Amino acid sequence: MMAVILCFISTNYRYLHKVDESLKYLDRSIQAFRQAHQFEAFYYLLAYKTRLLQGPNRLPEAKRLEGLVNQFMTRHANSRQAALIAYQLSWYYVTRNQLVRSFEVSFKANAVLERQGEVHLRPFILENLGYIYTTLKAPKKALAYYKQAAWLLEKTNNQSRLAWMYNKVAFTLIELKRFDEANDYIIKAKRLADTGLGSLQPKVDLAKYYDATGQRLMGLGHYQQAVPNLLKALQIDHTPGGNGLAFYFNFYLAQCYQKLGNFPASISYGLKSYQKAIGDSSSDGRVITLKSSQLLVENYQRQGQPMAAYPYLKTYYLFRKAMDDQNAANRLAEIEIQTIIQKAEQDKARLEQSRLLKEKENLQQRWWLFSSAAALVCTLILLSLLYRNNQHKQRANSLLNQQKQEIERHRSKAEKALQDLKVTQDQLIQKEKLANLGELTAGIAHEIQNPLNFVINYSEVSADLLNDQKLALVKSDFQGAQLIADDLIHTLHKILHHGNRASSIVNGMLEHSRLDSGEKRPINLNALANECFKLAFHGLRAKDTAFNCQLVTELDTHLDPVTVDPQEIGRVLLNLYNNAFYAVRARQQQSDATYQPTVIVTTAKTKEGVQISVSDNGIGMPESVMQKIFQPFFTTKPNGEGTGLGLSLSYDIVTKGHGGLLRVESQMGVGSVFTIQLPQADQSNVLI
Repeated sequence: MMAVILCFISTNYRYLHKVDESLKYLDRSIQAFRQAHQFEAFYYLLAYKTRLLQGPNRLPEAKRLEGLVNQFMTRHANSRQAALIAYQLSWYYVTRNQLVRSFEVSFKANAVLERQGEVHLRPFILENLGYIYTTLKAPKKALAYYKQAAWLLEKTNNQSRLAWMYNKVAFTLIELKRFDEANDYIIKAKRLADTGLGSLQPKVDLAKYYDATGQRLMGLGHYQQAVPNLLKALQIDHTPGGNGLAFYFNFYLAQCYQKLGNFPASISYGLKSYQKAIGDSSSDGRVITLKSSQLLVENYQRQGQPMAAYPYLKTYYLFRKAMDDQNAANRLAEIEIQTIIQKAEQDKARLEQSRLLKEKENLQQRWWLFSSAAALVCTLILLSLLYRNNQHKQRANSLLNQQKQEIERHRSKAEKALQDLKVTQDQLIQKEKLANLGELTAGIAHEIQNPLNFVINYSEVSADLLNDQKLALVKSDFQGAQLIADDLIHTLHKILHHGNRASSIVNGMLEHSRLDSGEKRPINLNALANECFKLAFHGLRAKDTAFNCQLVTELDTHLDPVTVDPQEIGRVLLNLYNNAFYAVRARQQQSDATYQPTVIVTTAKTKEGVQISVSDNGIGMPESVMQKIFQPFFTTKPNGEGTGLGLSLSYDIVTKGHGGLLRVESQMGVGSVFTIQLPQADQSNVLI
């Protein structure tokens, strides 16, 4: 009696999800049954315990118990006790995702019970077989087992589990789109749930009634009528005693609202379903995570919010690959299960044939000739059956090997395509960086050319003055030589001035390159913005000497330092400047002589930090272009003039690399404004 009470306490703790407490009382119950020499109950609880030993740390113990249970079942292969233990062990295999092994154990147990004419335990075994086929996405085969289980429950008048089984049949019929027949079982389950006679969990069965009704209406295309039923199922699920299937109900509601064109409501319920399912490691949780992420991507795209859809698109592809792998494994498992069934049928045929042969051997001696002939015929039939079944098995093995090779081939192609895509992306990013480097180099060359021209010109003038001074000294014209010396000194000062200017440009670029370490440090943002502004303009002028543009700087002199990576922010500014110059040059080519290209850079202090704006009066952009402007590989430039990565890299540098914002405003025929928002830095150790 004590052993039974301990087992009951353990079961209650399990329903409360307190596994450690459940295991503690279960071990005491197992020990009590062993001391009482009730070995059937002892091994049954060992099989039950394997289901509770979840996690890698408990796997060795579960394997050990599995071995002990299998030894007992082997010794008592054809007993009801072994079949009962097999039921518990089969669920252990389900929790380990060993569906083939679970099916094999349950199938053998069902065969034993069927031969014995047992009808009380068989519905549980049949339900497990149906569940395995449901997991393998084989609803027709699952339906046969569920209906057989329901028939046995009706036959034995076991109403305590009948509503549950009716719902199993109804959901499977809905999946097969046999909605009228499904409705019959839904009504049967509801009647039992209302009376309380056929339900151990009234709230669960009531929630399943509304769930099944809602799904049936969805299958018939009556989405508006399905919504109230699904809302009731969701409401019941949130109360104590619910079944914890809120992610399913939220997903079905999201589907209904999507079909009804109410995308905000669809997104709302889709997010609830996604958030609950993403934390659920069960197969149901993974399926709903995949489906809800796909639904959210579709809704956000229809709402014109591709950036909002992007995280869920990544989740969809991640779970899609895992689901494809699982589906492939399920197909292999179904083939193995079919092989088990065929083998069982062969064994059954052999046993039946042996029985017939033994009966024929007991016939009277006067029929010995006839019996021998009949035995010979039966032997020939058996051999032909064995030969045919062997051929079927070989063909099945060949098909299995072909499918494995095909899966491996597709996987190799997918991995190669992914590797090629990564290489191409790296090449495009490198090309974009080299393009920025080329523009920067051109700007530096143009900037340093001016002082060098002055140095060369004044050096030539100095040489002429020295020649004139020599002639004056030869003629003893000391006053003229004195005047020439004054002019020469003035010229040398000019050479020194422009030489120092060239040196400052070189030192500035050396300092700029020294900062290319990827480290963030406080800088003077006005100086960096102004320097890059000039370099970008001169870089474009070096390629197109006819181009001219009005450069306007509106820099906040009270701007505080900002902690950034100067090289990365410089790359962003160069990209924005180059795009602005490209826009005004394009409009200049389409306008008359009165058009004045203008690019304005503005810095300002805000509550969040500092803000940099680059505005132009170029051609502008339509709304459709602005929605995609920061997407990788999107470009409005002709082929060969842009990679589509400049603004995408700039967006990542600002948002991911510096925790800031990058946004755009534009109007066709008026111009565009790109705005960078960066967080504030400490006011110490300022560079540039």
